[in-house]
Amino acid sequence: MYDELDCGVDLPGHVWAVVPLLEDSDVYVRRAAMQTLGKLEPAALAQHQQAIAKAAEENSDAQVQIAARVVMHKLEPAAGHMDAVAAKLEDPDEDVRYAAVQTLGKLESAALAQHGAALAARLEDFNEFLRLAAVERLGKLEPVALAQHGAALAARLEDSQWLVRQAAVETLGKLDLAALALHEQAIANAAEEDKDSDVRRAAAKVLTKLRAGK
Repeated sequence: MYDELDCGVDLPGHVWAVVPLLEDSDVYVRRAAMQTLGKLEPAALAQHQQAIAKAAEENSDAQVQIAARVVMHKLEPAAGHMDAVAAKLEDPDEDVRYAAVQTLGKLESAALAQHGAALAARLEDFNEFLRLAAVERLGKLEPVALAQHGAALAARLEDSQWLVRQAAVETLGKLDLAALALHEQAIANAAEEDKDSDVRRAAAKVLTKLRAGK
């Protein structure tokens, strides 16, 4: 219902009606308004930059702030708006942390690598879905950048949740052979001992790749 606002086919023609909704009393209306604005091209967005910047700094809802930072990033790609999103990875609200992980995960690999350490810190989040999301988003990194987080990913092979363990195995499998070899024993242990068959199969596949390449 609130995913986006029905502003008609010609969104730019209705944008002046959408912008005031950034200050609506209903948080879901504010989120939908920001998502709707995010569909605009930079030239149209620029006319409303002040209102969007205000939402990024002052809105009482952190998820609106994150969405506003994404929009501002379209206007000012070198202004550090994604740094502000990365800072939300430490928010006490798990929904906000999850939104930050998801948002950063949409970046291109090179841009994502700049926030790799902050994202890797969420591998130890108490929320299993956040850990899973962090593992999967790290998997977007190029092998050289991913290798910096190999040890943290290998530690997830002991995670309490099998989906996290499986994702960790599959993400480690994206490493170059030399980097992957550093974690051979941990992967072998998972292939032989993990209590979940899907994790064992995933680990065996990665192990086969590693040993065939030696």
